[in-house]
Parts: sequence; C-alpha cells; structure tokens
Amino acid sequence: MKTAKLTRKIVADDLRLSDAIIAVLTAARGRRMLTKAILRLQRHLQRAVSPKAWRVYLHLEGAVNERASYEEDVLVRWAFRQGPRRR
Repeated sequence: MKTAKLTRKIVADDLRLSDAIIAVLTAARGRRMLTKAILRLQRHLQRAVSPKAWRVYLHLEGAVNERASYEEDVLVRWAFRQGPRRR
C-alpha cells in the first residue's frame, strides 16, 4: 500500500493526520514483530501481577501511548512546516 503525501489539509486535520501516521506505521517493516513481542511481554506481566496492579499498568500504558501519539502529531506537523529538503 502506498501512503499518501502530506498536504496542508491533512496536517491541519487531527483525524486525517492520525490516519496518515497509522498508514505509514502499518507499512513499516519490523512493526509486526515488535507488536508481537510487546503482546507476549504483556501476557507474561499480566500473569505475574495482581488484577489491581494490571489495571494500574493499563492506565499507565494508556497515558504513555496518549503522550506518544501527541508527540508524533507535533513532530509530523513540525517536519511538514520545515518544507521539502533542499540539496
């Protein structure tokens, strides 16, 4: 799948930007292996801790993911504003 080029319209719209980032990440090599490793480790952790500790972990993980998503948006918008690379 070919990913779309960023446009001002995409960068200005949170949902379109999120969709564009997801498309790029989905096409990235190695992502599937990393995702499988994360899921395996989460299963191990869930078995090793109490249900309350697991819920705390899930809340923490949610907050970390929210921050990472925000940071991705900020970086993509910043990079877009920089314009094309000149040689």
